Amino acid sequence: MPNYSKQPEYHTKSEKIKAREQVVAVYREITGLESIPQDRGYWTFCARQPNTDGAEIVQLVKCGLMQKNQFFGVDYDRNDEGIIEFNRQQHPEAHWFKGEWLEVIENNYEIFNPSLVYFDYTKTIVTVECHKYLARTMNWCPKNTVVAANLMLSDGHSLRHESDERYDPDFLIKSLGKYLRHNWEVFPRYYPYKSSRTPMGTFILYKK
Repeated sequence: MPNYSKQPEYHTKSEKIKAREQVVAVYREITGLESIPQDRGYWTFCARQPNTDGAEIVQLVKCGLMQKNQFFGVDYDRNDEGIIEFNRQQHPEAHWFKGEWLEVIENNYEIFNPSLVYFDYTKTIVTVECHKYLARTMNWCPKNTVVAANLMLSDGHSLRHESDERYDPDFLIKSLGKYLRHNWEVFPRYYPYKSSRTPMGTFILYKK
C-alpha cells in the first residue's frame, strides 16, 4: 500500500490557505476576471489533494475561481507515495500528471494553456536553478497568463548574514530577465509568509 505519511499535509496549513487566497485576489485584480476562462486552466505543483476543505483544488473551486476540470496538477512523487493515484480517486474530473514539472509541460504542451500558474517551488530566490526553472515555465506560458511564484526567501541552513543583498526580493526579478524570451509585467509587491520556520514569498508576474 502507498505510504501517505511522508509528504506534509498542506491542506491543513493555514499559511498555505492564506497564500492561495492572496493569489486569487491578485489574479482577479490583474485580469479583471472573477474566474479562469473556460478554455484556460490552472497549473500547479499539486501534492496530495484530499476532498476536504483546505485542499488547493477544493479551496479554488469553492471560491469560484475555476471548475475541477480546469485543474492541472503535477507531482513527481519521488517517494512513491501514490499521490497522483490518490488525487485521481478524490477528484476524477481534474487532470493529474506524475512526473517532473518541466517534462510534463513539454510532453503535454498541446494542452498547456494556463490562465494562472501556481509555481510553488522549494528553492531560494538566489539560486540559478530557481531562476532557470521559473523562466522556462514562464517562456512556455501563453499571453494573458498570471504566474504566482512561491519561493523561499532564505535558507534556514545557510550561514548567510541577514543583510545579504542576494536575498532581497528584487534579486529574483533582476536575475530572471536574462532567461526570459518575452516581456512580463512584474508587480512590485510580493506576499511574505512563513511555512514552518522558512520565510516564503509569493511573487506575481503577468504576461500581457
